[in-house]
Amino acid sequence: MVPIPPIGPLARPAPARPVRRAGGAGFAVDVPAADAARGMAGAEVAAAATIGLEGLLAAQEGGAEAARDRAARAHGEASLALLESLRAALLTGAETEPVREQLAAHAARMTPAADPRLQAAQRAIALRVAVELARRG
Repeated sequence: MVPIPPIGPLARPAPARPVRRAGGAGFAVDVPAADAARGMAGAEVAAAATIGLEGLLAAQEGGAEAARDRAARAHGEASLALLESLRAALLTGAETEPVREQLAAHAARMTPAADPRLQAAQRAIALRVAVELARRG
Protein backbone atom coordinates (compact mmCIF):
# COMPACT_ATOMS: atom_id res chain seq x y z
CA MET A 1 0.00 0.00 0.00
CA VAL A 2 1.17 3.52 -0.78
CA PRO A 3 1.04 5.94 2.16
CA ILE A 4 -0.76 9.24 1.68
CA PRO A 5 1.49 12.24 2.43
CA PRO A 6 0.22 14.85 4.92
CA ILE A 7 -1.31 18.10 3.69
CA GLY A 8 0.97 21.11 3.98
CA PRO A 9 0.13 24.35 5.75
CA LEU A 10 -2.75 26.38 4.37
CA ALA A 11 -2.08 29.81 2.92
CA ARG A 12 -3.70 32.85 4.45
CA PRO A 13 -6.38 34.51 2.33
CA ALA A 14 -5.54 37.88 0.88
CA PRO A 15 -7.17 40.84 2.62
CA ALA A 16 -10.32 42.18 0.97
CA ARG A 17 -9.89 45.27 -1.12
CA PRO A 18 -12.42 48.08 -1.07
CA VAL A 19 -14.81 48.34 -4.02
CA ARG A 20 -14.31 51.34 -6.25
CA ARG A 21 -17.49 53.28 -6.83
CA ALA A 22 -17.85 55.52 -9.84
CA GLY A 23 -19.90 58.67 -9.55
CA GLY A 24 -20.62 58.71 -5.81
CA ALA A 25 -23.71 57.07 -4.35
CA GLY A 26 -25.99 54.73 -6.25
CA PHE A 27 -25.45 51.61 -8.29
CA ALA A 28 -21.98 51.15 -9.72
CA VAL A 29 -20.25 48.28 -11.46
CA ASP A 30 -16.72 47.45 -10.35
CA VAL A 31 -14.45 46.58 -13.27
CA PRO A 32 -12.35 43.61 -12.14
CA ALA A 33 -8.74 43.36 -13.18
CA ALA A 34 -9.50 40.43 -15.51
CA ASP A 35 -12.01 42.51 -17.47
CA ALA A 36 -9.58 45.41 -17.63
CA ALA A 37 -6.88 43.06 -18.92
CA ARG A 38 -9.21 41.85 -21.68
CA GLY A 39 -9.83 45.45 -22.68
CA MET A 40 -13.40 45.75 -21.41
CA ALA A 41 -14.07 49.31 -20.38
CA GLY A 42 -16.36 50.23 -17.51
CA ALA A 43 -19.06 51.32 -19.97
CA GLU A 44 -19.05 47.89 -21.63
CA VAL A 45 -19.41 46.14 -18.28
CA ALA A 46 -22.22 48.54 -17.31
CA ALA A 47 -23.98 47.81 -20.63
CA ALA A 48 -23.73 44.08 -19.93
CA ALA A 49 -25.22 44.67 -16.47
CA THR A 50 -28.08 46.64 -18.05
CA ILE A 51 -28.84 43.77 -20.43
CA GLY A 52 -28.91 41.46 -17.42
CA LEU A 53 -31.35 43.80 -15.70
CA GLU A 54 -33.60 43.85 -18.79
CA GLY A 55 -33.58 40.05 -18.82
CA LEU A 56 -34.54 40.01 -15.16
CA LEU A 57 -37.44 42.36 -15.82
CA ALA A 58 -38.60 40.20 -18.72
CA ALA A 59 -38.49 37.14 -16.47
CA GLN A 60 -40.59 38.96 -13.89
CA GLU A 61 -43.22 39.75 -16.51
CA GLY A 62 -43.53 36.01 -17.13
CA GLY A 63 -43.84 35.62 -13.37
CA ALA A 64 -47.63 35.69 -13.57
CA GLU A 65 -47.64 32.34 -15.37
CA ALA A 66 -45.13 30.96 -12.90
CA ALA A 67 -47.29 32.15 -10.01
CA ARG A 68 -50.34 30.45 -11.56
CA ASP A 69 -48.35 27.24 -11.95
CA ARG A 70 -47.14 27.41 -8.34
CA ALA A 71 -50.72 27.93 -7.11
CA ALA A 72 -51.98 25.09 -9.31
CA ARG A 73 -49.19 22.79 -8.11
CA ALA A 74 -49.98 23.61 -4.47
CA HIS A 75 -53.69 23.00 -5.12
CA GLY A 76 -52.94 19.65 -6.73
CA GLU A 77 -50.71 18.58 -3.84
CA ALA A 78 -53.41 19.59 -1.33
CA SER A 79 -56.01 17.65 -3.35
CA LEU A 80 -53.80 14.56 -3.27
CA ALA A 81 -53.31 14.98 0.48
CA LEU A 82 -57.09 15.17 0.98
CA LEU A 83 -57.56 12.06 -1.17
CA GLU A 84 -54.99 10.31 1.02
CA SER A 85 -56.89 11.45 4.13
CA LEU A 86 -60.09 10.03 2.67
CA ARG A 87 -58.33 6.74 1.96
CA ALA A 88 -56.94 6.60 5.50
CA ALA A 89 -60.37 7.32 6.97
CA LEU A 90 -61.91 4.55 4.89
CA LEU A 91 -59.22 2.06 5.94
CA THR A 92 -59.53 2.85 9.64
CA GLY A 93 -63.33 3.01 9.66
CA ALA A 94 -63.33 6.68 10.70
CA GLU A 95 -65.99 9.17 9.64
CA THR A 96 -65.42 10.26 6.03
CA GLU A 97 -68.04 13.00 5.77
CA PRO A 98 -65.75 15.85 7.02
CA VAL A 99 -62.99 14.83 4.62
CA ARG A 100 -65.44 14.58 1.70
CA GLU A 101 -66.78 18.07 2.50
CA GLN A 102 -63.23 19.46 2.59
CA LEU A 103 -62.43 17.72 -0.67
CA ALA A 104 -65.54 19.08 -2.40
CA ALA A 105 -64.87 22.63 -1.16
CA HIS A 106 -61.23 22.39 -2.15
CA ALA A 107 -62.07 21.09 -5.63
CA ALA A 108 -64.30 24.12 -6.23
CA ARG A 109 -61.34 26.48 -5.69
CA MET A 110 -59.05 25.06 -8.38
CA THR A 111 -56.57 27.52 -9.93
CA PRO A 112 -55.97 26.80 -13.63
CA ALA A 113 -52.33 26.25 -14.57
CA ALA A 114 -50.47 27.92 -17.43
CA ASP A 115 -48.25 24.90 -18.20
CA PRO A 116 -50.06 22.34 -20.43
CA ARG A 117 -48.43 19.38 -18.65
CA LEU A 118 -49.57 20.72 -15.30
CA GLN A 119 -53.07 21.25 -16.75
CA ALA A 120 -53.14 17.56 -17.71
CA ALA A 121 -52.12 16.56 -14.18
CA GLN A 122 -54.81 18.88 -12.80
CA ARG A 123 -57.46 17.25 -14.98
CA ALA A 124 -56.38 13.79 -13.80
CA ILE A 125 -56.51 14.84 -10.13
CA ALA A 126 -59.89 16.57 -10.62
CA LEU A 127 -61.26 13.41 -12.26
CA ARG A 128 -60.04 11.31 -9.34
CA VAL A 129 -61.64 13.73 -6.86
CA ALA A 130 -64.93 13.67 -8.80
CA VAL A 131 -64.91 9.85 -8.88
CA GLU A 132 -64.25 9.57 -5.14
CA LEU A 133 -66.95 12.12 -4.31
CA ALA A 134 -69.44 10.34 -6.57
CA ARG A 135 -68.61 6.93 -5.08
CA ARG A 136 -68.95 8.10 -1.49
CA GLY A 137 -71.74 10.66 -1.82
